[in-house]
Amino acid sequence: MATVLCGLPPDDFAASQEPLQAISCEVAVALAARKVDQTLPIASITFGYGVWCPPRSYCQVLSPGRAHVVFDVRDSPMDLLIPIVAAEDGSLIALDPEAPSDEYMKMRVTASTS
Repeated sequence: MATVLCGLPPDDFAASQEPLQAISCEVAVALAARKVDQTLPIASITFGYGVWCPPRSYCQVLSPGRAHVVFDVRDSPMDLLIPIVAAEDGSLIALDPEAPSDEYMKMRVTASTS
């Protein structure tokens, strides 16, 4: 079983942002896992609120009803980024995996060589 790291809600989210509060790490990871090939060697899984943001960078939570799950594939330069969105009825939807951004890939290469 891969290690799961659950991020905390952003410090600046308001109590009125109900969709953000409704997204839990456990539920988001379970939904995202359905979008991932179960035969891949997953080293770790990271959950975060909002859209994915590079480490040590400030990214505004553009929509309170968004989160993301990143699956770190062992021995592969490509991780799988699965966006999670809250629907108006409160249900959560895992979107199809996104290709990592150029910024993400640069960060990943830098981290693996340092």
